[in-house]
Amino acid sequence: MADPTYLHFAPLRLAPGSVIQPGNWGRVLHRYENATVTQQLFGNAWILARELKFENVRLQNFAEKPSRFATAFCCLDENGARAYQAKVDFARIQVLHRVEFVDPTRSAHAGAIDMLDYPPPNTSFLDQTNARAIGYWSGNVVGAMEIITLSPLRVVANID
Repeated sequence: MADPTYLHFAPLRLAPGSVIQPGNWGRVLHRYENATVTQQLFGNAWILARELKFENVRLQNFAEKPSRFATAFCCLDENGARAYQAKVDFARIQVLHRVEFVDPTRSAHAGAIDMLDYPPPNTSFLDQTNARAIGYWSGNVVGAMEIITLSPLRVVANID
């Protein structure tokens, strides 16, 4: 029986055999910065607040789950991948790849992509994000899901 494969978006086309290391999302979040002398910002404070809240909920209630700051991200199927793309790649410039886990024994978690949406207007950001984080880490998957893993991902094929 063949090892399972997943789908991963990257900003450039990667050759089969290329290895995507976990932790890139965390690296990007750590690069977020305040306005510089030129008043240019890097990053989205709302996304950073969400990720910090998700990490706080994980540490308090789901410490056995891998941190989103330290993992690689992929989807189970193309429908899930396209739902993910619609949320994070509005210009549709990312390239979809079929990938496999380099080390399937490393920790992984499946979370509902919809839990990452902004809370509804006129609601408490912290309360709503806390509830979404609990849903995400509980694995209450409804609809499209993402897989986060501490395993590096090996590119098997290009799809786009």
